[in-house]
Parts: sequence; structure tokens; C-alpha cells
Amino acid sequence: MKGVRTRQVAFRLPLTLIERIARFESEIYGRGLNLSRTDVVRLLLTYALDRTDGDVAELLGIAAPPKKNSSGKRPAKRSVRA
Repeated sequence: MKGVRTRQVAFRLPLTLIERIARFESEIYGRGLNLSRTDVVRLLLTYALDRTDGDVAELLGIAAPPKKNSSGKRPAKRSVRA
């Protein structure tokens, strides 16, 4: 990534996730690409963010929050009484 400003970041990840990243890395290497683990993680993060367009609800697989109305406020929550 020559010419692009970067910053070093460290993560603690579950071993199962590291194993999944390693399998993905092996698959990429098997296709003739020689990427570092850093490149693979960057690729996966970029893909996830691009794919979801930064939509947290989509990333987490949850319902999106209600849209704001014309005044810029979210509709008030209605209480349900039994």
C-alpha cells in the first residue's frame, strides 16, 4: 500500500477466528496469490465494510432502526399495556 497513510492496529481474536483467517489465507495462496496475513485481514475487513456500506444493522443481521420522520426525529416508541 505504497503512498497510503496507515496506522498499526492490534487485535485479540478467538483462536477459531484466527483459524478461519488462516484457511482463507491458504485458499488465496493456493490460487497463486502471495498475500500476508495482514493483507488478508485488510481484504476481509474492506469487503465486509463495502458489502454492508457501513450499515451496522445489516452487518449484525438485525432489524434496522426506524427511519427519522420529516422533523429529523425518530417516531416515539409506543408502550404496550396488557
